[in-house]
This record gives sequence, C-alpha cells and structure tokens, in this order.
Amino acid sequence: MKVIGTVITAVVCLAIGFFAGQALKEQQTIAKIEVINDSGQSLSSYQIATVGSALESGKRQELLYGMRGEAAYTFKGTLADGSTVESDEVYVSSGERHTINVDANKQVQVAPAP
Repeated sequence: MKVIGTVITAVVCLAIGFFAGQALKEQQTIAKIEVINDSGQSLSSYQIATVGSALESGKRQELLYGMRGEAAYTFKGTLADGSTVESDEVYVSSGERHTINVDANKQVQVAPAP
C-alpha cells in the first residue's frame, strides 16, 4: 500500500509539473531572426538584445528571440575592419520571422522573412 501511495504521489507531481511548464511556455513567445552577412568581410561580433557571436562573410545564422507578447530590438555589429553597423529599432511580435542583412556597403536592412 505504501508503494502505491508513493507511485500515485509521483504521478500527480509529474502531472502538475507538466501542466505548470505548459502554462509558463505559453507566456513566453518566440520570434525568429536570421542574420545574413553579405558585407564581404567577417562580422567579428554582433548583438541583438543580449545575443552576440561572430559570423563569417557569406554566412547566415538563425536566432530565437524570446519575449513576452511584443518587443523591439536593435541590431549592432562590428566588422573585421573595426567599423560598426547598426539598424534602427525594429518592432517584432510573437511568431514573426525577420531577416537582417549586412550588405557590401555596410548598410543593415531588416525585413520580415517569408
């Protein structure tokens, strides 16, 4: 009997944990942002909110941007020659996909992705 009670308690705890996790998951939504470096030189670092990394020229990287509801972000990057590139503030809502492209003229274009 003691074993059955322990098993039932464990199953109830797992069920509560599962449903609590699902409820919290629904509160945080994700937007996808793809960074494309077509500048002709390495992007030695870049930042979107608190995300940063390096990205070789001609490469792309997709990021998941966690937020609650709606948000805005700014893309900032440093190219291999030390020059910096930056976008205007961009509005994004949950489920959207954006593409950020750094071109050969060191311009940053941000557009909704298909």
